[in-house]
Amino acid sequence: MLPVVIFPDVEALILNHLRDVIPAFEGGPEPPADFKGRLPFAVVERNGGVKKRFALDQAVLAVYVYGADRASAHDRMQEVLAHIHAMPGGCLPVARTYEIAGIQYTPDPMTDEPRWYASVGVAVRPK
Repeated sequence: MLPVVIFPDVEALILNHLRDVIPAFEGGPEPPADFKGRLPFAVVERNGGVKKRFALDQAVLAVYVYGADRASAHDRMQEVLAHIHAMPGGCLPVARTYEIAGIQYTPDPMTDEPRWYASVGVAVRPK
């Protein structure tokens, strides 16, 4: 029988870390109905990844940052990504991070709100 290996919830891990390091951080796995009153707002959503046997969960995350305008959303996106990429070595269980798709300006098609997008890989060790 193989060992039972449980990995952490990467979305929750990243969001909790961002709440700890960015003052007045607003974010979640999806934008709430009132997010326009909470800008800038970051969405961290797992949308794939692979597990490497018992050692790593290599999660692929979509990161969206909404802002009152294009510039404020951009600045918050840069801050969010900087903190995510600083996690390895100091924030267990994150082993490494890597860029999959760099930031892109993608206004929300439903609300036309200013929004930036990036795709990030986050490899975590089991609990």
